[in-house]
Amino acid sequence: MQGPHRDFSVNFEDGFDYWDYTKVPGTIILAVQDGTRIHGFGWNRIVADLTERFDIVLNRGDVLLFRGEFVHCGAAYQTVHIRIHCYLEPRHYQHPPNTTEIVAVFDPDEIRLPENQCPTCGNTYATRQNMLRHAREKHGLFQNRHR
Repeated sequence: MQGPHRDFSVNFEDGFDYWDYTKVPGTIILAVQDGTRIHGFGWNRIVADLTERFDIVLNRGDVLLFRGEFVHCGAAYQTVHIRIHCYLEPRHYQHPPNTTEIVAVFDPDEIRLPENQCPTCGNTYATRQNMLRHAREKHGLFQNRHR
């Protein structure tokens, strides 16, 4: 399973305007296989609360469209599972390539994730930068770089 994330940053430095829906970036996921699963946690959340997780199940040909600040993650599969993932970027929106905004996880059974702890494997690192490097290299997770 991927770590919970947003596909787009929610800070105004990136040109994200929550209130004007014509300027809000979005994401499209196209299912090319039956049983495509996305775990959702809601919009405009500070953390991904595991008690509020819900599953979205798509079958071949189904399309899921959501706003850029939707907190979500791809589900784990026992075999290779393919889906098409596209960004919808409004004109003048600057999105750094290959980046998402990692979201901290709240698990009431195990409160964790200080800023230097990996959201995927839970390993702790000396600095936040070391954790981000680990998350990028080992898990393919990227953090938006704020200007």
